[in-house]
Amino acid sequence: MRLRKAWTMVHKAVVDSSTEPFVKANGGETAYGMYGRKLEMNEMMQKAMSGMSVPFMTAILEGYDGFKGVERLVDVGGDAGD
Repeated sequence: MRLRKAWTMVHKAVVDSSTEPFVKANGGETAYGMYGRKLEMNEMMQKAMSGMSVPFMTAILEGYDGFKGVERLVDVGGDAGD
């Protein structure tokens, strides 16, 4: 429910980008703050991000020649390391 509530604020974020829609819709709490409190939401987010990032990265690695010869590539920004 809290994620859906943020969608009602997306139009305001276009006009005022100083605060993300989730924060505006949920009394100042960030999405990641909620994920820290609600383990089931954190797990769902991890699965969603992993489900999106793996196919994209696979396509990039297969289609981009700039990584030829690279034996190890580290994703420093990732959360779960998938």
